[in-house]
Amino acid sequence: MRNEQFFKYTTLFLLLINIGLICFFFFSKPNHHHKNRRPNFLNKAFEILELDDQQKNQFEKLAEQHHQEILKIERTQKQKLAEYFEPLKRDTAHNLLLQKQNIKALESQKIEVTYKHFLEVKKLLRDDQLDNFELFIDEFVQILLLRAKKNKKRAKESSNKNV
Repeated sequence: MRNEQFFKYTTLFLLLINIGLICFFFFSKPNHHHKNRRPNFLNKAFEILELDDQQKNQFEKLAEQHHQEILKIERTQKQKLAEYFEPLKRDTAHNLLLQKQNIKALESQKIEVTYKHFLEVKKLLRDDQLDNFELFIDEFVQILLLRAKKNKKRAKESSNKNV
């Protein structure tokens, strides 16, 4: 009788621990918001450039236009990359040089779109804000370089996994 009671309480205790763990995992789950990076950069840009409310609105519109243009180019770029590697599946080769040039042109187009975007941002600024523009560009380049560094690291890790 005593053994049965011990096992009954032990089972109940373990059940409560399991329920507690399940609740802990469900209710303390971190929020993964990938879009949070953009607002953080926007806020940082507002702070660096010391924009007023009207400039902030214009900047947000420019940023959204730039983002949409880059997404459009990246979708095309993904499609072209898939087309470039497709012949490997069938052991056929067809005008890879032309496809490679198209992919390079798309990358160049992203750079040009970004450059024009920053010229438009610069036009938004008053004379007293122009000194901050240099710092803004430096911050952007750092973010861009960090992204490139992370992408290289991910590529290296994934190639090491495949070996």
